Amino acid sequence: MYRRLVEAISDYAIYMLDSGGVVSSWNPGVQRFKGYTAAEVVGRHFSMFYTPEDRAVGRPAQALAIAAAEGRFEDCGWRVRKDGARFWAHVVIDPVLDEDGSIIGFAKITRDITERRAADLRLRELTSSHRELEQFVQIASHDLREPLRKVLSFSDLLMEEEGERLSADAQGYLHSITAATRRMQALLASLLDLTRITSQGRSFDHCVLDDVLLEVCADLQVAIDESAARLHIAALPQIEADAAQMRQLFQNLIQNAIKYAQDDRPPRIEIVEMPDADPAFVTLQCRDEGIGFEPQYAERIFGVFQRLHGRDRYGGAGIGLSICRKICIRHGGTIHAEGQPDQGASFTIRLPRRHRADV
Repeated sequence: MYRRLVEAISDYAIYMLDSGGVVSSWNPGVQRFKGYTAAEVVGRHFSMFYTPEDRAVGRPAQALAIAAAEGRFEDCGWRVRKDGARFWAHVVIDPVLDEDGSIIGFAKITRDITERRAADLRLRELTSSHRELEQFVQIASHDLREPLRKVLSFSDLLMEEEGERLSADAQGYLHSITAATRRMQALLASLLDLTRITSQGRSFDHCVLDDVLLEVCADLQVAIDESAARLHIAALPQIEADAAQMRQLFQNLIQNAIKYAQDDRPPRIEIVEMPDADPAFVTLQCRDEGIGFEPQYAERIFGVFQRLHGRDRYGGAGIGLSICRKICIRHGGTIHAEGQPDQGASFTIRLPRRHRADV
């Protein structure tokens, strides 16, 4: 049964060496992995699987020496199959002892992790690119804020001092400049908010979501009163989270519901906890009765600068829901949307209750 188990594992090579590193056992499972038959391998030194560069510097002998001295050798590096193809391998070598504790051989396990290594390298590249992009956005935003402030300042001075002498068309142009500049300022502020979610996020601590929603409603009280919005917020759970980002998450969702309300009735917003099959997670839902959206746009609305409606009717930079998703991802959670035209939208948020100490 053990032999059949070993032979059935296709992505591991498991075989034995004698005390000098000569291959003493080989089986069909290892043959599928390395490409050699038993007749081609048994009796030869295991260094045949190493690259010429590694053999030149004595890495095979070093591996056996470490295994003998420390009780195990573990390493990752390039290895070679029969056809000459190289693969990135995770290698473990354990000494085999007799009854007196003397080394009589070694058990060697090799695993092909080429795909995992490629994925890790790609992830590191993406992480580096993301970090560079965040730095670029922060620098660009900082450098642009002062010129924009000057444009607004001089536009206001021009209107104040020369407005009466300007033609109606010139005044209109000046108003357009001012409006466009303010939109650019708001856009830069939103981009900074987006980049700061990971770079300036606080640690995950005990967070009472009921208290978070009370603070959000207090901050939005003017908008709630002006729109005559009705909010129903059920008792919510307590989790480990960045409380400031939880406030930002729910503030964006409530503002979104108010903004996209039906013209003929005030916004009605409901935030409740939903059942979750996994006790390690909580599921929350924010529902409204607004204008909704076509189901095919359920993912698009989370994209940066993605808008389903014209800016002339609904303001904003088109980043609010992107920020919501990034907050959920940082917390190890998810958010997805459902909607129908003129039937409202719902946003389902799933977050872990606790986080590991090293998060």
